[in-house]
Amino acid sequence: MNNPSDTLAATAAMVSTVNSSHAPGLRPVVDHDTATAALREAQVELYCGHDAAAMTALREARRALSGLPSEAAALATMESAAWHIRRHESREAQRDMALAHQLLA
Repeated sequence: MNNPSDTLAATAAMVSTVNSSHAPGLRPVVDHDTATAALREAQVELYCGHDAAAMTALREARRALSGLPSEAAALATMESAAWHIRRHESREAQRDMALAHQLLA
């Protein structure tokens, strides 16, 4: 491994191995926190009557959870909330978002 390109290739392989492995059972904090914050924003926007802004925030929350199989129940509940928002059923959407928030806690 005296060749610099061999050293670089070995280092790159080691870094990609370290980055690709994470402990099972640990949830990615950034995605979870992003989803929780976006969900809270969606709740506030819907409460204020801003359906479009609520949908945008809810879409962000769903996107943050899309790669986390452990959060499938919360994701499904958010999908239901989005369905209700599109039909202008604010009370039902708020109920679903509150449930999703509990599932994420």
